[in-house]
Amino acid sequence: MLVTRPANGTKVVMLGNLDQIDTPNLTAGGSGLAHVVGHFKDYPRGGHLILPEGERSPLANYANKVL
Repeated sequence: MLVTRPANGTKVVMLGNLDQIDTPNLTAGGSGLAHVVGHFKDYPRGGHLILPEGERSPLANYANKVL
């Protein structure tokens, strides 16, 4: 619904980290964020980027890698 209702000139920004899924029966490839990225990858007015590492504390970045 979020991407089907905006008016002309609206910008939609979605943020997420596919490595931080904590729902037992959901995978990174099956998340809503991955679904939107996949369907909009060829849309000329859309785009996505992947940050090389987190923007939180060194402890949070380390926990994200090892847990």
